[in-house]
Amino acid sequence: MTYIYVWTADDKKFERIKKTLEFAKSLDETPVFCVNDLEAIEKITKNGFKAMNVDAVEDLLNVGDGSDTYILCTPEEIESLKAIYKNVKEIL
Repeated sequence: MTYIYVWTADDKKFERIKKTLEFAKSLDETPVFCVNDLEAIEKITKNGFKAMNVDAVEDLLNVGDGSDTYILCTPEEIESLKAIYKNVKEIL
């Protein structure tokens, strides 16, 4: 399973969502978006993707297993997560 986590706690949330929606269309597997914002969930589902409410990226990482891929779009520092989890990638 591929998960795309989008940080939505600032005024750039729709910019990040647009960027990740375009990225998601290029993937072979249909991802599930993980956000913490009802407006974001609405926008994502209107574009044909599934979305779920996740409070923090750490919550998402606790749900998956070793075969999952996590794509993160966040201004937060994630270098430590990328070091711990081999399947964590970043969209800038």
